[in-house]
Amino acid sequence: MSGLILDCGSGEGVYHPRLKGNVVSLDVDIEALHKLKGQRARASVHRLPFKDEVFDSLWACAIIEHVTEECIPELWGAP
Repeated sequence: MSGLILDCGSGEGVYHPRLKGNVVSLDVDIEALHKLKGQRARASVHRLPFKDEVFDSLWACAIIEHVTEECIPELWGAP
């Protein structure tokens, strides 16, 4: 992955070293986000605070147990 990447459910950013781009961390856990450097957003994947098609890639590892299928269009960028 490269370009502008949204890391959904970033936690403490354990995958950031593998993501070869400008990473924006997104999580509902403010304490985890405070441990990260760079761009961060406290939000849920159910309602992303970004316009559609802003990111080149989306990383969403280990969040499936925390979301419902209704968030898939939001992650996909569908209207």
